[in-house]
Amino acid sequence: MKEERKLTWEEHLAALTSYLDEKGIDLAYVAEPVDIAYLTGYSSWTEERVFALLVSRTGQALLLAPAINEGEVKQTSWADRACFYQDGENPWEKAKKRMTAWPKGFWALEARAVTLSHYRAIKEVFPEANLAADISSWLARQRMIKSPAEIEKLQAAGRLADQVLDLAFALLKAGQGMSESELALELDYQLKKKGMGDLSFPLIVQAGESAASISGLPSQKGVQAGDIVIFDLGIMKDGYASDVSRTVALGEISPAKWEIYETVRLAQETAARAARPGMTAGELEPGGPWGYRRSGLRAVLYPPLGSRDWDAGP
Repeated sequence: MKEERKLTWEEHLAALTSYLDEKGIDLAYVAEPVDIAYLTGYSSWTEERVFALLVSRTGQALLLAPAINEGEVKQTSWADRACFYQDGENPWEKAKKRMTAWPKGFWALEARAVTLSHYRAIKEVFPEANLAADISSWLARQRMIKSPAEIEKLQAAGRLADQVLDLAFALLKAGQGMSESELALELDYQLKKKGMGDLSFPLIVQAGESAASISGLPSQKGVQAGDIVIFDLGIMKDGYASDVSRTVALGEISPAKWEIYETVRLAQETAARAARPGMTAGELEPGGPWGYRRSGLRAVLYPPLGSRDWDAGP
């Protein structure tokens, strides 16, 4: 009988267990929701409540979650490996009762996600534990390398983002005079109405002078013909996020705007062609060994090219 392939999160969890055993670490305490999803396949955001995953080097695992999440968790394969607590209860005391046979002398905390108050509370319940190790950097390195299954999910999220951009361009073209905020709200409404998924971060729409701002929020400023407009958005797909940014022109734009646009576009394309695995940012920057100054790129003032409704670019 052919062995069934493990799910992606099961492979991630097995890799963590192997790492703990190799390093002689008894227990990992993971507290960042995205990392918990990476290791369990279950995604949640519990706000101020404690939400954690405990994994031992001998293969035990326990999902520590608020009681309000119990219904959701019981629909997953973690139903028998979860510990729930009510508001007012000490979550770590409840977890300790489930961990009597666990090795737990030497811990690796996810330090970037554990607050000082939580650290002290853990130490109070587990006074014998050595909390000196940090699992954060290992998790970050693991998540950088994507499996074929993860790459497929990222590509699916990217395709959804492309569809949302098509909606964005159509809305912009049909809604001249709408504000940045109105465009963002309408786009969010349309993608939810079509069941295309959730945004991976707050949608950014910026036009005119606002388009020069980095990651600003949509304002009540109306979008006018001749504006350059930035759409920055991402879609979640099976726990994986896309993140795309597109620059478009609404109607005819001035020669000065074309000059700026084309300079940025050519610089971006030149850098993309020059980039190589292992190259540092310093080697790629302007003036570096492979930077765009070496390529001979220079700003060129483009004459008016007539009316263009759209020009997708960097």
